[in-house]
Amino acid sequence: MLRLLVISVLWADSPDNVWPISDVVARFQTVAAWYAEASYGRLTLVPTVAPFVRATTTSANANADTLLHISSDLGGPLKASGFDTTKFDRIIYIVPRIASVGPKGFTFGSSMVLNCGGSDYVTFGAIHELGHSLGLAHAQSLRVGGRNGKVMTFPGLDITQLGGNVIGFRLDPADPTNAMSYAQVRAHFGAYDKSQLGWIAPAIVDGKDQTYELTPLARRGGALYGIKVPMKQFRATSNRVYWIELRDGFGFDGNLAPQNRGFIVSVANDFLCVPTCAIDAHPETQELGDSAFQAGDTFKDGTVRFDFVDATHIRVRLDPGASAPTSTPRP
Repeated sequence: MLRLLVISVLWADSPDNVWPISDVVARFQTVAAWYAEASYGRLTLVPTVAPFVRATTTSANANADTLLHISSDLGGPLKASGFDTTKFDRIIYIVPRIASVGPKGFTFGSSMVLNCGGSDYVTFGAIHELGHSLGLAHAQSLRVGGRNGKVMTFPGLDITQLGGNVIGFRLDPADPTNAMSYAQVRAHFGAYDKSQLGWIAPAIVDGKDQTYELTPLARRGGALYGIKVPMKQFRATSNRVYWIELRDGFGFDGNLAPQNRGFIVSVANDFLCVPTCAIDAHPETQELGDSAFQAGDTFKDGTVRFDFVDATHIRVRLDPGASAPTSTPRP
């Protein structure tokens, strides 16, 4: 259980009730439902929504430093209102937008600030910043490689960065399938993120020709949600790792664009993708609205090959001519 205190902040010169507290309550009910679904019931978020608390800083003087020290500014008024912040695991402060401060959200350990009070961004921003407070990084996208029909060819293990003869773009943070990006899509976290949080356990590929059946990430009760392919087993000097997941339109993944529903392949530890970048399945289109691989597609990099057999099955095998693994990967 994660006890969350949500505080709506007024600047010293703000009018009263600049947004309905009932709207904040409804939004955080949605946030709690999102985490219940995304964690398969492993994380229960219990929000307590406080009434407005007035800061001592005026709107004209509010800046990034104000947000950094907002807990100190509001300590007295909160205590006077009967709120003991030490009784909560996380605190979110929602402030009227400070135009001079670009980002709409910040996370400082267990405290978060949403610089977007009264806007629709609050719901997504809360999901995103809570993810940071749990230890997750931004989700990125990578557009590199080429596609011929249904086959996408990704750079081989000897290529680890963009530049020179490798033309492409790392878009940070722009993964359109993950709530940890700035795409503002209230879809689930990716398989890598959920593995880091202990919500799923991936299958670890050992280089054998094998077909796996994946359950879409948004559906509870599945046997397998993610596949991890460490490439060090094929080349000792490679740190590259692939992650494969399946997305559909169920639950909060209904927020995904139609062509972002399917198999998502991400890469870690190459092309400055730390922790991961979702690989654009259609680099030729120059946009991210079609990032998923579909049944009948193939992904290959000269060492491994992923054949997306049907709507739920993926065959992982050596690309023809590649060498067998030299070591057995560990979980």
